[in-house]
Amino acid sequence: MFKEAILELFGRKFGDGKFLGDKGRIFDYLPIDMKIRLMGWSHACPVIDEVVREYAKSYKDLHPEVSNKEAIKQGKIMTLSRYSECNFMYGYCEDLVKPINSILASRLAAETTRRTGEEPGKVSNKFIPKDYKSKVSKMSHIVGYALPRIAIEERGRGTDNITWERFEKMSGVIEDVARKCDDPIEYMVQVAEQFTKMEVHPDAIMDHMLAKGILLEQGCKGDFKEVFEAIDKFAPNIKARYDELGVEGRKKFGLVERSEL
Repeated sequence: MFKEAILELFGRKFGDGKFLGDKGRIFDYLPIDMKIRLMGWSHACPVIDEVVREYAKSYKDLHPEVSNKEAIKQGKIMTLSRYSECNFMYGYCEDLVKPINSILASRLAAETTRRTGEEPGKVSNKFIPKDYKSKVSKMSHIVGYALPRIAIEERGRGTDNITWERFEKMSGVIEDVARKCDDPIEYMVQVAEQFTKMEVHPDAIMDHMLAKGILLEQGCKGDFKEVFEAIDKFAPNIKARYDELGVEGRKKFGLVERSEL
């Protein structure tokens, strides 16, 4: 296991969702490998090396002329950027919710206990805390994973798509739904459904909210059952698109199959 005490010296606990951490002034001066470890620890990522390799491969596929060394360098930059924006966005959502709904805010911030019979997938011990198999950090939870990513989809991906207008509209939905919902999963699903009425296609929502990779990583069948129940109640656009894709389409996009739960 990676030295938890060292990480906590930088003001971080596993899955706390922190952006710069309590030692923000020091963070900028650290080497990129350490930055990735710190940001990935706060993001509750148990497969940091795999993420770097995936981003490096995608960069190499887009730029076949570059060396493998350059592809790995860019993969690290992309990994750090993704962890950073997701951690920041989750914290931003929490900050918007706190003055509106203290019950929801406390639940969004809470660490929980793994359900009986639900075992996380096999991961390298160097990226996880000692209590990983018994505790679920807020960023390990499906809401911690998906909520910031669907908010980023509405805000816009890529510098050409991010506008102040989209950011304001995204923030407005985060606040409005918080006024009428205390349950984190139902909150996430209702936010997602509102985004499908704006700029975000349901496919982009489901890519995060129904990601089979998270089910395999966390073993959280109970949470995904609750997601589907919330979709049935609150998200007709998402449900219609999920049904429209069919089994083969959902498999192609890497979505959780409801019958697996």
